[in-house]
Amino acid sequence: MRLPARAVSSFNRKATMEESHLIQDGKNNKGIKELMDAFASRVNYKTRLQLYQRAFPLPTSCFTPFDPALSFLFHKNILQTDYKWQQTEKQLAARLRQTVVIGEKRIVLDITPRNSQRSVFNAFVIDLFRSCDGCFASLLAALQSFASWEGRSIPELYEESNAVLRRIQDAMNDRKSIRLEDQMTRVFYLGYADGTGGVKKQFPYKRKFIELYLYAQGQMFAEYRRLLSAKLQATATAQADFIFSPGGGPDWKAQLQLLQKTGIVDLLESRFAQSETSNINLLDTTLCFIIGQHQKMSAAIRSYLDSIRLQRR
Repeated sequence: MRLPARAVSSFNRKATMEESHLIQDGKNNKGIKELMDAFASRVNYKTRLQLYQRAFPLPTSCFTPFDPALSFLFHKNILQTDYKWQQTEKQLAARLRQTVVIGEKRIVLDITPRNSQRSVFNAFVIDLFRSCDGCFASLLAALQSFASWEGRSIPELYEESNAVLRRIQDAMNDRKSIRLEDQMTRVFYLGYADGTGGVKKQFPYKRKFIELYLYAQGQMFAEYRRLLSAKLQATATAQADFIFSPGGGPDWKAQLQLLQKTGIVDLLESRFAQSETSNINLLDTTLCFIIGQHQKMSAAIRSYLDSIRLQRR
């Protein structure tokens, strides 16, 4: 990692405007000043990455934002997409090194990972792709607040995600394929599998931004499906609580009145009275079953039947 002391050189006036990523007046920029101090004091690499991102944000938005349909994996013009991403790859790689001019001095700030720093850098970039994706954040917020997205309900979205996942798993069957889309799918699925299992994989070797992007997309897809699943379960639980609570579900009082008027309640009482296992609780349980209520409604049903009979006297 380059430190300011090693990077300071005489200021070449002829090349100042020709050098890429040249930052003038770095002394007056608080973020850059803080970053330079971090380099000079040899703070840990992760802290330098965070400060560097604050001063010189990496344009991760150049890649395709999260799309639940994963259209970027199934795009017909996948080669055209790959070409754009390769250009973005070069841009991002070039942004890892910045030159700051202070007076007649140039100071090079370089966060290109070296050896053991690579796993830290890869993890940082993966988190960056996830945290800087505005579309993904908006999607999760919409699902949390409105239980729908672009007019589609959570059950519909979950079924769509199942179909997408099956398509990806089918593509994974041919592990020896060298087609571009299959290679991309394998990296994506690795991120999805790790995200589903709650694993944060360490990549100790150099990885392209494209690979880290695909891995991050897989983790985001896993998080998206996890939220859909949680919402479905919460909805099912809420519906069950509503149906099986006193006064919940269909109008059970109207149903009991109908059963009483048609003589079905009297018929059941007579039948159970003649049975060797005569039990008033058995009647209540049977009525709960008929009108689709939980057994914990038995006491309420018995009380309501008694009130009906008192009104008839």
